[in-house]
Amino acid sequence: MSLMHFFGDDDSTEQEDRTSLAGLMSVSPDGVCVIVGFRDNELVCHVCGKKDKDWVWVYNAWSKVEKKLSGECFDMIKNWTKKLGITQLRCETFRKPESMTRSFGWEKYSTIMKLDLGTVQ
Repeated sequence: MSLMHFFGDDDSTEQEDRTSLAGLMSVSPDGVCVIVGFRDNELVCHVCGKKDKDWVWVYNAWSKVEKKLSGECFDMIKNWTKKLGITQLRCETFRKPESMTRSFGWEKYSTIMKLDLGTVQ
């Protein structure tokens, strides 16, 4: 089951958006959560979370607006994660980890490495 929540491009207040999300979480609390933010009919941020064992993986977090709106997206994913009874988020980033720490409080947990094997024949 998946939860998708849109916010920011209607007449609802921030509190109404949060109440709406809380209601959705109560009927669809597991699986995948997608938060999508709009401003003036334009996509301005999104974040996806997927339940995995004892944590939630955060995928495709993106924002082209001020930190406040991207912070709201992360807050919604955090609230959904807590609703699942999970206390840890994990993500892979191609950004500098330091900026994730400064902006949102993330800490380095592990390193993902790759080895290119050239062309497969």
